[in-house]
Amino acid sequence: MSRVPYRQETMRLEVREVSKRFGGLQAISRLTLAFEAGTIHAVIGPNGAGKSTLFNLLTGIYRPDSGSIWLHDQRLDGRPPHQVAAMGLGRTFQNIRLFDAMTVLENCLVACHHHLRSTYLDAVLRTGRFRRMERQAMQIADQALVIMGLGVRRGAIAGALSYGERRRLEIARALALQPRFLLLDEPAAGMNPQETQQLQETIASLRAELHLGIVLIEHDMHLVMGLSDKVSVLEYGTRIAEGTPEAVRNDPRVIEAYLGQEA
Repeated sequence: MSRVPYRQETMRLEVREVSKRFGGLQAISRLTLAFEAGTIHAVIGPNGAGKSTLFNLLTGIYRPDSGSIWLHDQRLDGRPPHQVAAMGLGRTFQNIRLFDAMTVLENCLVACHHHLRSTYLDAVLRTGRFRRMERQAMQIADQALVIMGLGVRRGAIAGALSYGERRRLEIARALALQPRFLLLDEPAAGMNPQETQQLQETIASLRAELHLGIVLIEHDMHLVMGLSDKVSVLEYGTRIAEGTPEAVRNDPRVIEAYLGQEA
C-alpha cells in the first residue's frame, strides 16, 4: 500500500506562561513548555498535577486564563477543538472514547473529514471530486489502521474489540488526522506487560517513521523512562523539573514529589 505522506516540516508546540483556574483551584500556574517535532516528550507528575488540564488547554477544550499556546507561528488558544485538530494536533483520552456501534474503519474515517474538500452537492451527486476525496480518506484511514496493527480488523465492530485493540484504535483514529503532534493521555492504562511493550515499540516507530512530535502522559515509569527523549515533571500546575529521563530520575525534587511515592 502506498503511504500517504505525513507532514515532515520542523515544528514546535509551545506553552507560554499559561495559567488556568477552576474556582478556588489553580490547576496550571504560569506554565511554560516546548515540544519539538520528531521527539517523544513525556509529562509526568502525581495525580492533580495538571497533566490532563494541560492536554485540554493544548487541544482547545479549555481556554487559558492567561498566557498563550503556539504551533510554530500560529496561535492555538481561543480556537475551538475542531480547528486545533485540523491545524495539526491529534490526541487520545485517558478514558477510551470510541464509537462502539461503528466499525474499526468507520471510527478512523470520522477523523478524516477535515481532509475532504468536496461540497454537499458533490456528495449528493457523487461527483468525481467526491469520489476522489472518498478514496483519499479510505487510504488515510487504512494506513493508520495498518500502522497500529489493526488492518485485518477494519470490518470489526469497535465495541467487540479487546481492551488493548481499543487503545490502539484510539491512537489510529488520532493518526488519521495526519497530525504534526500526537498527544497520548495514559495510552498504556489497563494494558498487560506484553501489550505495553508492543505499544512502546509502536510509539517509537511513529516518531522515527513519521517524524511526529509525541507528547505523552503516562504513569508507567518503565514506559516513560524507556521511551522518552525528554521528560517534564509537574506538581500543582507548575514545572519542577525537566531534562533527560536519567536526569529526571535522579532529581531529588522528582523523587520527593512523584517517583518516591511509587517506591
